[in-house]
Amino acid sequence: MKTLVTTLLFAAILIASSAAEPDAAPPSPSVAKDSRCFELRTYYAAPGKLEALNARFRDHTCRLFKKHGMEIVGFWMPTDKEQGAENKLVYLLAHKSREAAKKSWADFGNDPDWKKARSESEVNGKLTEKVESVFMSATDYSPMKRNRSPFRGVLEDAAFLFAKAAESLGRDFFEYGVNLRGRRRLFLFWNRLA
Repeated sequence: MKTLVTTLLFAAILIASSAAEPDAAPPSPSVAKDSRCFELRTYYAAPGKLEALNARFRDHTCRLFKKHGMEIVGFWMPTDKEQGAENKLVYLLAHKSREAAKKSWADFGNDPDWKKARSESEVNGKLTEKVESVFMSATDYSPMKRNRSPFRGVLEDAAFLFAKAAESLGRDFFEYGVNLRGRRRLFLFWNRLA
C-alpha cells in the first residue's frame, strides 16, 4: 500500500511539472543564459490576400506591436515561388522573456485598435490561412542574445555612421544622415583637414 501511494504521488508530481510548460524542452548547454525570447512567425496568406496582409502590418500591426512591448527584428518574404513567394510572410519578434511575450500577445489581442484593424481588413474574408509560431532562445555565441538597453541601438547606429564616414576620407566634405530606428535623424559632417 505504501508503495502504491508513493508511486501515485510521484506520478502526480511528474504530471504537474510537465503540465506547467507543456512545450518547453530541456535547455541545451549552448543556449545563452541571458537570451531574450525570440519568436519566429510565419503567415500563410489566403489566395490573393498577401498584399492586404502586408498593408495591415504596415498600417496597423507594427505600431501595435511596439505599443505592447514587442520588438520587431524584421520582416521577410521568400524570393522563390516554390518556397512561398506568392503567399508567405515571415517575421521575427524579440521579447524580454517568454512570460513577457505571453502578456504582450494577450494585451495585443484585447486592444480595441487591433480588433478594429483586423475586422476592417477582413471585410472580404480572412487574410491568413495558417499562422506558425516558434519561440527560440539565442545560442551563447549569438550576437543577438541579450536584452537590449534603450541606448544600445543608438550607439550601434552611431558607430556604423562613423565607420561610413571613415570610408569617405577621400572627400573634402562628407554629409551623412540616417533615421535612427525611427527616433530621430543624425547627421555627420566631415571636413578633411589635410
